[in-house]
Amino acid sequence: MIAKSIWVDTIKSAISYEALDQDLKVDVLIIGGGITGMSVAYQLQNSGLNIVLVERNKIGRGITSKTTGKIDYLQGLKYTKLKNEKIAHLYLKSQLEAINLLKDIIEKEKILCDLEQTSSILVAQTEKEAKQLQAEFIFFKKENIPVTKLNNQSIKVENTFHFHPLKYIEGLKQKLTIPIYENTNILKVKRRNEYYFCYTNKHHIKAKIVILACHYPFFLIPYLFPLKCYPEKSYIMAKKGVEQKENTITIGHPTLSQRTFKDNQITLIGSHKTSDTFSIKENFSPLLASNPDYIWSNEDLMTFDFLPFIGRLKENLYLATGYNTWGMTNATLAGKIISDLIFKKPNLYVPLFDPHRSNFLARTTYVGKTSKEYLKAYIKPKTTKKLHYQDSKAIYSENNDKIIVQKRCPHLGCPLIFNAIEQVWECPCHASKFTKEGYWLKGPSKKDITIGKP
Repeated sequence: MIAKSIWVDTIKSAISYEALDQDLKVDVLIIGGGITGMSVAYQLQNSGLNIVLVERNKIGRGITSKTTGKIDYLQGLKYTKLKNEKIAHLYLKSQLEAINLLKDIIEKEKILCDLEQTSSILVAQTEKEAKQLQAEFIFFKKENIPVTKLNNQSIKVENTFHFHPLKYIEGLKQKLTIPIYENTNILKVKRRNEYYFCYTNKHHIKAKIVILACHYPFFLIPYLFPLKCYPEKSYIMAKKGVEQKENTITIGHPTLSQRTFKDNQITLIGSHKTSDTFSIKENFSPLLASNPDYIWSNEDLMTFDFLPFIGRLKENLYLATGYNTWGMTNATLAGKIISDLIFKKPNLYVPLFDPHRSNFLARTTYVGKTSKEYLKAYIKPKTTKKLHYQDSKAIYSENNDKIIVQKRCPHLGCPLIFNAIEQVWECPCHASKFTKEGYWLKGPSKKDITIGKP
């Protein structure tokens, strides 16, 4: 069993880039090199603007490398959850447009990324879910989407896809002509007059326009960002042997999502708020019981009103995140929306995804419960046989070896837990990750938690 995603293990070669080694002055700085940042770069690269993209680790090796790679408009109970029919109609239109945009890019640039057309099936597991499924079925009928009711507990739509997300990223790399810097961590952003000064440990980038494509933006507390969304964790495996060709997803919890990749069945099972659990190994158990060839986890950023945040935060500062597990379509769409905003072109989806939109009702419904879960994770960290806390330290013991790190995440101070399968420390509040030894891997934290061995 390999404890990493099948996408990472099946990339034969990857273009790499140097770290930033000088101060820069540019028109546009894109922070983040996942599918969002690369999509924005692709849309802007022929604009005549001086553009730079920086990635804190390796291009595409964050959230994008851990997705299931579905390109789908059948997204669980998304459309009935949105409740407002006009909003649901517009969101469906956006997803169909995103699929076509992604296909057009792949075809135009001749990107070999194992793109495969398939049908998608949504499955109910209880009588209550069957009624919810019926509402989704009626919505698609009203929207003139070809939809088939297979039985009382499943519906099917056509013209959906899946692909190899990292092969797609590699294809975009080959087409981009802008400077790209890896292992370049932006630690803070300051506004001075008409420029943003974006600082690493050693250098800074002076930019007129900044685009935040970094999954969980690390300095958006003034925008109350932690009260508008939450990270959700899921567990994924790949195993040789194909059970069915279609994309499938169940309603309710635990979620079961499947697709194929060549002769592998990719299965996602169980998703929960990162603050909901303290035993990550237990959540891997259903997958481990199947003896997978690959196993890994992922975090998605969920918004309380089920819509992404894509758009302008303030003058010349743009944001794209909160895709609610459907990043392949929404990240692709983000590239087009942000490009249109910069050049003041009309775009139908700007109001729909506006980060400043009013979602008061959604937030009052969910934020209280989520805040209590964060508070529980903050105040009452749970120990295990191998993990305990002593004063300001977290101590993990394994095979007569002890690893000591700081107890609390440098972001907002949540006590850390240990993911024994992937051998990383994780923050249950906002999903920062660190190596076993305490070195920072992904944000919103920007610091290590190292102390050293006893």
